[in-house]
Amino acid sequence: MLTNTRIVDPAAGTAGFLMASAEYLRENHDDLFLDNELKEHFNNTMFYGFDFDSTMLRIGAMNMMLHGIDNPNIEYRDSLSKNNTDTNKYTLVLANEAVICGLTPEKARNIKEFAA
Repeated sequence: MLTNTRIVDPAAGTAGFLMASAEYLRENHDDLFLDNELKEHFNNTMFYGFDFDSTMLRIGAMNMMLHGIDNPNIEYRDSLSKNNTDTNKYTLVLANEAVICGLTPEKARNIKEFAA
């Protein structure tokens, strides 16, 4: 099950949601670290965060590394942009209400496609 898990925060900021997810997995799925393939996935391809504030990108990446994620996928991106082509890529989307405030119908469709 966890081998296919891909967690994303489309407005990651300091990556707090992603760190909490990693912490939850460490506390509740400690067997994750007994399997080299799962451990590799956890450290390299399980967590994704996007933001368009370069300071937040640096802080988010630093926080993830300080909390034991070897290679965080923290990238510059406007998740609600028409140019966002991610569809059916993530199994869990973490976001707070700030991400969805002021959504237009078109941007709402983009979110649905992003998380489908």
